[in-house]
Amino acid sequence: MNEPTSVFVSSVIKGYEEVRTSAKTAIESLSMKAIMAEEIEAKPETPRYVCLNGVEQASIFLLIIGQRYGFITDSGISVTEEEYSHARRHSKPIIVMVQSCERENKQEKFCRQVLSYQNGAFVNYFDSPSDLLLKIVKALDSLRRSVVVNTLSQGNAQKAMRDVAMSEKNIFEKNTAFGIITSTKKENQNLIDPIWFEQDNNKENIAQKLLFGKPTFFEKSLSTNECSQESSFRIIQTGFRDRPKRFCEFYMSGILSCTEITDSDNNSGSLINMYVVDERLIGKIINSCLPFVYWFYSELLSNLNITEIYLICVLHNFGNKKIGRIQDVKRNSFCLDFTEATAIMWVPQSPMLLNLRELGNPNILCKRLLDLIIRDFKIKERYWSE
Repeated sequence: MNEPTSVFVSSVIKGYEEVRTSAKTAIESLSMKAIMAEEIEAKPETPRYVCLNGVEQASIFLLIIGQRYGFITDSGISVTEEEYSHARRHSKPIIVMVQSCERENKQEKFCRQVLSYQNGAFVNYFDSPSDLLLKIVKALDSLRRSVVVNTLSQGNAQKAMRDVAMSEKNIFEKNTAFGIITSTKKENQNLIDPIWFEQDNNKENIAQKLLFGKPTFFEKSLSTNECSQESSFRIIQTGFRDRPKRFCEFYMSGILSCTEITDSDNNSGSLINMYVVDERLIGKIINSCLPFVYWFYSELLSNLNITEIYLICVLHNFGNKKIGRIQDVKRNSFCLDFTEATAIMWVPQSPMLLNLRELGNPNILCKRLLDLIIRDFKIKERYWSE
């Protein structure tokens, strides 16, 4: 039997008993489990550890802001603020209920900080415990119908990603290509409504971000084509002789695929019969993909409150290639040969599970991914050096 959705209730306790009781009643009315600090059984660990662990274990974090700031811990902030910061670090869905009242100076400062957090999910104001009860029920019900939290197993994510990569193989024909596939969805359920792909403003937002984001994944000077498939929406940017150069596909299942062909133009080369792809090019592609992926999940799909992403790097037709640092050379000095399609390579072998915050640090994540790719090629004795 599945465990019920759990909600950690964070607020001052002393003098706020009636408010907290209303919160618990609201949570349990939806057959959810309320995690209340005052009800946690005595344990050998410190109360601080027990509470923060409760935040980690909860599915949803409910913050109630009233008049008082509360007890200040050794960290210099209140228990409630520390719990809230911990929930953000662990990318928990957050519901904020703010009492309409005068607040202590520190509590007012904390309240402003919470309200300025752009990715905070649900914020509402209440006047009384009974008003709070109704608004918590409404917020939890809305969140329950939309939230995506720990709902896709790694095995199913891997299968879905591999299916996508294999279906794209025909687009690249004999080309060498590198891409990133990300996934997040509920088990056996589409994340995006098919109508979403038909809305012009969504398509326009995507195109604008691909062309004018910082950094951009598409080049402003090249033409783009888009088309809707049965279960996806695709944008392709073409280069020399209208051949595909960059490729993005958005699936209703929640998968996003961003790929660039590496043997077009002047990006890679043939060195003394050793076919080499410059690792700096791979890093550049990763760095241009990640900000777009982060934007797609956190902004365009913000109403879904996505918190976790599976990510894998896909290398098409690298079977006879090496990776390394190619010296700066004259334009058109290098050109990779076209080879028969070879087995797709995956780095890492199983999808990497990230929270949205990690995805929002592209420089750190790019280095991490590039190190994994280089290590994989070194293990296979296919790292090129002069």
